[in-house]
Amino acid sequence: MRYFNSAVFASLAFVSVVHALAQAPANGPRNPAAAADRSKPKPLTGEMHLQYYFAEAGEASPYRLYVPTTYDGKTALSLIVIFHGGGQSEDTPFTRTSGQLQKLAEERGYIVISPFGYRSTAFFGNTWPIPKGSNTAAPATDQQQTYALSEKDVLNLIDLTEKEYKIDPAHVFLMGNSMGGQGLFHLAAKYPERWTAIAPSDCPLDPAFYPFDKIKNIPAMYIHGDKDATYPVEMGRAMAEAMKAHGENVTYVEVKGGEHPTSWPQVLPQIIDFFDQHKK
Repeated sequence: MRYFNSAVFASLAFVSVVHALAQAPANGPRNPAAAADRSKPKPLTGEMHLQYYFAEAGEASPYRLYVPTTYDGKTALSLIVIFHGGGQSEDTPFTRTSGQLQKLAEERGYIVISPFGYRSTAFFGNTWPIPKGSNTAAPATDQQQTYALSEKDVLNLIDLTEKEYKIDPAHVFLMGNSMGGQGLFHLAAKYPERWTAIAPSDCPLDPAFYPFDKIKNIPAMYIHGDKDATYPVEMGRAMAEAMKAHGENVTYVEVKGGEHPTSWPQVLPQIIDFFDQHKK
Protein backbone atom coordinates (compact mmCIF):
# COMPACT_ATOMS: atom_id res chain seq x y z
CA MET A 1 0.00 0.00 0.00
CA ARG A 2 1.26 3.47 -0.85
CA TYR A 3 0.16 6.69 0.81
CA PHE A 4 0.02 10.07 -0.88
CA ASN A 5 0.65 13.59 0.34
CA SER A 6 -2.59 15.51 0.15
CA ALA A 7 -0.80 18.31 -1.71
CA VAL A 8 -0.24 15.94 -4.61
CA PHE A 9 -3.98 15.59 -5.10
CA ALA A 10 -4.91 19.24 -4.92
CA SER A 11 -5.57 19.28 -8.65
CA LEU A 12 -6.28 15.60 -9.24
CA ALA A 13 -9.51 13.66 -9.13
CA PHE A 14 -8.36 11.25 -6.45
CA VAL A 15 -9.24 10.88 -2.80
CA SER A 16 -7.12 13.26 -0.73
CA VAL A 17 -5.26 11.88 2.22
CA VAL A 18 -3.64 13.53 5.20
CA HIS A 19 0.14 13.58 5.07
CA ALA A 20 1.49 13.38 8.62
CA LEU A 21 5.20 13.38 7.96
CA ALA A 22 5.94 17.06 7.56
CA GLN A 23 6.33 17.67 11.28
CA ALA A 24 7.99 14.36 12.14
CA PRO A 25 11.46 14.69 13.69
CA ALA A 26 14.26 13.99 11.22
CA ASN A 27 15.73 11.23 13.35
CA GLY A 28 12.52 9.90 14.84
CA PRO A 29 10.18 7.22 13.57
CA ARG A 30 7.70 8.22 10.90
CA ASN A 31 4.08 7.55 11.89
CA PRO A 32 1.77 6.13 9.20
CA ALA A 33 -0.76 8.65 7.90
CA ALA A 34 -4.41 7.97 7.34
CA ALA A 35 -4.78 6.96 3.72
CA ALA A 36 -7.10 5.53 1.12
CA ASP A 37 -6.58 2.47 -1.03
CA ARG A 38 -6.57 3.00 -4.75
CA SER A 39 -7.34 0.45 -7.42
CA LYS A 40 -4.73 0.80 -10.13
CA PRO A 41 -5.54 4.21 -11.66
CA LYS A 42 -3.37 5.66 -14.39
CA PRO A 43 0.13 6.19 -12.95
CA LEU A 44 0.70 9.71 -11.73
CA THR A 45 3.28 11.97 -13.34
CA GLY A 46 5.10 15.12 -12.32
CA GLU A 47 6.60 15.87 -8.91
CA MET A 48 5.25 13.98 -5.89
CA HIS A 49 5.97 13.70 -2.18
CA LEU A 50 4.80 10.25 -1.13
CA GLN A 51 5.11 7.59 1.53
CA TYR A 52 4.67 3.85 1.62
CA TYR A 53 4.23 1.40 4.48
CA PHE A 54 7.70 0.09 5.35
CA ALA A 55 6.74 -3.32 6.72
CA GLU A 56 10.20 -4.29 7.93
CA ALA A 57 10.34 -1.14 10.08
CA GLY A 58 6.67 -1.10 11.06
CA GLU A 59 6.16 2.52 10.00
CA ALA A 60 5.53 4.74 7.00
CA SER A 61 8.55 5.93 5.05
CA PRO A 62 8.53 9.08 2.90
CA TYR A 63 10.16 9.66 -0.45
CA ARG A 64 10.15 12.06 -3.35
CA LEU A 65 9.34 11.00 -6.88
CA TYR A 66 9.49 12.71 -10.25
CA VAL A 67 7.94 11.14 -13.34
CA PRO A 68 8.13 12.97 -16.70
CA THR A 69 4.73 14.30 -17.71
CA THR A 70 5.19 12.64 -21.10
CA TYR A 71 5.24 9.17 -19.52
CA ASP A 72 2.69 7.05 -21.41
CA GLY A 73 2.99 3.75 -19.54
CA LYS A 74 4.36 2.03 -22.64
CA THR A 75 7.90 3.32 -23.14
CA ALA A 76 10.45 2.18 -20.57
CA LEU A 77 12.23 5.11 -18.92
CA SER A 78 15.56 5.39 -17.16
CA LEU A 79 15.70 5.62 -13.35
CA ILE A 80 17.88 7.81 -11.13
CA VAL A 81 18.04 7.05 -7.41
CA ILE A 82 19.46 10.04 -5.53
CA PHE A 83 20.60 10.01 -1.89
CA HIS A 84 20.63 12.94 0.54
CA GLY A 85 23.41 13.86 2.94
CA GLY A 86 23.56 13.26 6.69
CA GLY A 87 20.85 14.93 8.76
CA GLN A 88 18.86 15.86 5.65
CA SER A 89 15.68 14.41 4.19
CA GLU A 90 14.21 13.04 1.01
CA ASP A 91 13.35 16.63 0.07
CA THR A 92 16.94 17.90 -0.06
CA PRO A 93 18.04 16.60 -3.49
CA PHE A 94 14.90 18.12 -5.02
CA THR A 95 15.08 21.51 -3.31
CA ARG A 96 18.84 22.01 -3.53
CA THR A 97 18.78 22.26 -7.33
CA SER A 98 15.99 24.88 -7.48
CA GLY A 99 13.98 22.84 -9.95
CA GLN A 100 16.88 21.93 -12.24
CA LEU A 101 16.73 18.23 -11.32
CA GLN A 102 13.05 18.06 -12.24
CA LYS A 103 13.62 20.02 -15.45
CA LEU A 104 16.43 17.75 -16.62
CA ALA A 105 14.47 14.61 -15.69
CA GLU A 106 11.56 15.89 -17.76
CA GLU A 107 13.70 16.76 -20.76
CA ARG A 108 15.89 13.64 -20.73
CA GLY A 109 13.25 11.06 -19.79
CA TYR A 110 14.33 10.02 -16.29
CA ILE A 111 12.19 8.91 -13.39
CA VAL A 112 13.83 10.12 -10.16
CA ILE A 113 13.33 8.78 -6.64
CA SER A 114 14.81 10.24 -3.47
CA PRO A 115 14.45 7.91 -0.46
CA PHE A 116 14.53 9.03 3.16
CA GLY A 117 16.54 5.94 4.11
CA TYR A 118 14.75 5.10 7.38
CA ARG A 119 16.71 7.62 9.48
CA SER A 120 18.43 10.83 8.43
CA THR A 121 21.89 9.60 9.49
CA ALA A 122 21.61 5.91 8.60
CA PHE A 123 24.13 6.01 5.69
CA PHE A 124 21.79 4.06 3.37
CA GLY A 125 23.44 0.91 4.68
CA ASN A 126 27.09 1.97 4.46
CA THR A 127 29.47 0.76 7.17
CA TRP A 128 32.79 1.24 5.33
CA PRO A 129 35.22 3.53 7.23
CA ILE A 130 35.67 7.14 6.17
CA PRO A 131 39.07 8.85 6.01
CA LYS A 132 40.67 9.98 9.24
CA GLY A 133 40.77 13.72 9.69
CA SER A 134 37.38 14.40 8.13
CA ASN A 135 35.03 16.81 9.84
CA THR A 136 32.06 14.46 10.15
CA ALA A 137 30.81 11.42 12.02
CA ALA A 138 31.65 7.91 10.83
CA PRO A 139 29.21 4.98 10.73
CA ALA A 140 28.63 3.70 14.27
CA THR A 141 29.39 0.07 15.05
CA ASP A 142 26.26 -0.26 17.23
CA GLN A 143 23.82 0.81 14.50
CA GLN A 144 23.92 -2.23 12.22
CA GLN A 145 20.16 -2.85 12.32
CA THR A 146 19.44 0.81 11.57
CA TYR A 147 21.80 0.73 8.60
CA ALA A 148 20.26 -2.51 7.34
CA LEU A 149 16.81 -0.93 7.42
CA SER A 150 18.14 2.14 5.61
CA GLU A 151 19.42 -0.08 2.80
CA LYS A 152 16.14 -1.99 2.73
CA ASP A 153 14.18 1.24 2.36
CA VAL A 154 16.12 2.01 -0.81
CA LEU A 155 15.60 -1.44 -2.30
CA ASN A 156 11.90 -1.37 -1.43
CA LEU A 157 11.44 1.92 -3.24
CA ILE A 158 13.23 0.72 -6.35
CA ASP A 159 11.02 -2.38 -6.40
CA LEU A 160 7.89 -0.30 -5.81
CA THR A 161 8.75 2.15 -8.57
CA GLU A 162 9.55 -0.65 -11.00
CA LYS A 163 6.14 -2.19 -10.30
CA GLU A 164 4.21 1.04 -10.81
CA TYR A 165 6.18 2.41 -13.74
CA LYS A 166 7.89 0.87 -16.74
CA ILE A 167 11.63 1.18 -16.15
CA ASP A 168 14.48 -0.09 -18.28
CA PRO A 169 16.53 -2.35 -15.95
CA ALA A 170 19.64 -1.55 -18.01
CA HIS A 171 19.26 2.16 -17.23
CA VAL A 172 19.39 2.48 -13.44
CA PHE A 173 21.70 5.19 -12.10
CA LEU A 174 22.81 6.26 -8.63
CA MET A 175 23.66 9.75 -7.34
CA GLY A 176 24.51 10.81 -3.79
CA ASN A 177 26.24 13.56 -1.84
CA SER A 178 28.28 13.21 1.37
CA MET A 179 26.68 10.47 3.52
CA GLY A 180 24.42 9.72 0.56
CA GLY A 181 27.45 9.19 -1.66
CA GLN A 182 28.93 6.81 0.89
CA GLY A 183 25.65 4.92 0.89
CA LEU A 184 25.87 4.88 -2.90
CA PHE A 185 29.33 3.30 -2.73
CA HIS A 186 27.98 0.66 -0.32
CA LEU A 187 25.08 -0.26 -2.59
CA ALA A 188 27.27 -0.17 -5.71
CA ALA A 189 29.67 -2.74 -4.22
CA LYS A 190 26.92 -4.95 -2.78
CA TYR A 191 24.72 -5.06 -5.89
CA PRO A 192 27.05 -4.12 -8.77
CA GLU A 193 24.94 -5.89 -11.38
CA ARG A 194 22.00 -3.53 -10.78
CA TRP A 195 23.58 -0.18 -11.70
CA THR A 196 24.41 1.32 -15.07
CA ALA A 197 26.59 4.18 -13.78
CA ILE A 198 27.13 6.13 -10.56
CA ALA A 199 27.82 9.75 -9.65
CA PRO A 200 28.93 10.15 -6.00
CA SER A 201 30.00 13.57 -4.72
CA ASP A 202 32.12 14.82 -1.80
CA CYS A 203 31.99 11.39 -0.15
CA PRO A 204 35.41 9.74 0.21
CA LEU A 205 35.81 6.40 1.96
CA ASP A 206 39.03 5.03 3.39
CA PRO A 207 40.79 3.54 0.32
CA ALA A 208 42.49 0.93 2.52
CA PHE A 209 39.17 -0.77 3.23
CA TYR A 210 36.73 -0.19 0.39
CA PRO A 211 36.35 -3.08 -2.13
CA PHE A 212 36.99 -1.11 -5.31
CA ASP A 213 37.30 -4.28 -7.39
CA LYS A 214 33.59 -4.92 -6.95
CA ILE A 215 32.65 -1.73 -8.82
CA LYS A 216 35.32 -1.69 -11.51
CA ASN A 217 32.73 -2.49 -14.19
CA ILE A 218 30.45 0.41 -13.24
CA PRO A 219 31.29 3.71 -14.97
CA ALA A 220 31.61 6.47 -12.39
CA MET A 221 31.78 10.22 -12.21
CA TYR A 222 33.29 11.33 -8.91
CA ILE A 223 32.62 14.99 -8.01
CA HIS A 224 34.36 17.00 -5.29
CA GLY A 225 34.34 20.71 -4.50
CA ASP A 226 37.70 22.37 -3.99
CA LYS A 227 36.26 24.41 -1.07
CA ASP A 228 34.84 21.42 0.82
CA ALA A 229 35.44 22.03 4.53
CA THR A 230 34.03 18.65 5.62
CA TYR A 231 36.16 16.47 3.38
CA PRO A 232 39.13 18.48 2.07
CA VAL A 233 39.53 18.18 -1.67
CA GLU A 234 42.71 16.13 -1.22
CA MET A 235 40.49 13.32 0.10
CA GLY A 236 38.37 13.48 -3.05
CA ARG A 237 41.43 13.35 -5.26
CA ALA A 238 42.74 10.35 -3.33
CA MET A 239 39.38 8.59 -3.72
CA ALA A 240 39.38 9.14 -7.48
CA GLU A 241 42.98 7.96 -7.77
CA ALA A 242 42.18 4.81 -5.77
CA MET A 243 39.27 4.08 -8.10
CA LYS A 244 41.54 4.46 -11.14
CA ALA A 245 44.24 2.29 -9.54
CA HIS A 246 41.72 -0.54 -9.21
CA GLY A 247 40.71 -0.38 -12.86
CA GLU A 248 37.60 1.74 -12.36
CA ASN A 249 36.36 3.72 -15.35
CA VAL A 250 36.09 7.01 -13.43
CA THR A 251 35.74 10.59 -14.54
CA TYR A 252 36.94 12.99 -11.84
CA VAL A 253 35.25 16.40 -11.72
CA GLU A 254 36.66 19.02 -9.35
CA VAL A 255 34.23 21.89 -8.90
CA LYS A 256 35.94 25.27 -8.57
CA GLY A 257 34.51 27.06 -5.54
CA GLY A 258 32.35 24.05 -4.74
CA GLU A 259 31.50 23.57 -1.07
CA HIS A 260 30.53 20.33 0.63
CA PRO A 261 26.78 20.31 -0.04
CA THR A 262 26.74 22.44 -3.19
CA SER A 263 29.34 21.08 -5.60
CA TRP A 264 27.10 18.55 -7.35
CA PRO A 265 24.22 20.94 -8.19
CA GLN A 266 26.76 23.13 -10.00
CA VAL A 267 27.55 20.30 -12.42
CA LEU A 268 24.16 18.57 -12.55
CA PRO A 269 23.76 18.92 -16.35
CA GLN A 270 27.20 17.33 -16.73
CA ILE A 271 26.12 14.43 -14.51
CA ILE A 272 23.00 13.83 -16.58
CA ASP A 273 25.09 14.01 -19.76
CA PHE A 274 27.34 11.34 -18.24
CA PHE A 275 24.34 9.11 -17.52
CA ASP A 276 23.04 9.64 -21.06
CA GLN A 277 26.40 8.55 -22.48
CA HIS A 278 26.32 5.27 -20.54
CA LYS A 279 22.86 4.07 -21.42
CA LYS A 280 23.35 0.53 -22.67
